[in-house]
Amino acid sequence: MPSESVPSNLHGLMEELETVASRPGTLSVKQLRDAVGRRSFAPLLLLASLLGFTPLGVVPGVPTVLAIIIILVAGQVVLGCHSLWMPDVLLKRHIEKRDLKKAAVALKPFARTVDRIIRPRLFFLTQPPFSLAIAIACILLAATVPPLEFVPLVDMPLWGAMVAFSLALFAHDGFLAIVAFVLIAAGIALTCWALL
Repeated sequence: MPSESVPSNLHGLMEELETVASRPGTLSVKQLRDAVGRRSFAPLLLLASLLGFTPLGVVPGVPTVLAIIIILVAGQVVLGCHSLWMPDVLLKRHIEKRDLKKAAVALKPFARTVDRIIRPRLFFLTQPPFSLAIAIACILLAATVPPLEFVPLVDMPLWGAMVAFSLALFAHDGFLAIVAFVLIAAGIALTCWALL
């Protein structure tokens, strides 16, 4: 059954995730989507990014599924959709509940710390047209995940950047969006410098 309310902070999102993972039966992507709300683009974007940054993100096939979710969600942000759509083939994919619950529990201390730091500021930077730039950045970053999936730890910086961007949208924290863009620019600069 879809959630009636959307988690208001990161710790609340982790608790919702733990609750969903504790229910009997199998766990599908559709259940995860419904847990954060059918119209909740930022929480689902954040959830997919965070899971990619946990040990669940090294399970074969999972990073690609998470990257596809991010591309679909961010793409709909770019298109200005008001309701989230996902293909049935993706919604029916199942996730290992035990691993998901472990990830949620492991992320709770991180969530509490982050909730104390992030807050609504520079709000306009998380609204159109700036939110479109964030969504496009997430799409580009997620598109690089599948080719790197089988190279251990190489994609961790990518997931970190996507977590920062999605947190910015989730908490309406424009300052965090600036930090994420600066980190990406620095990473690109360092990579170019190393290759030259």
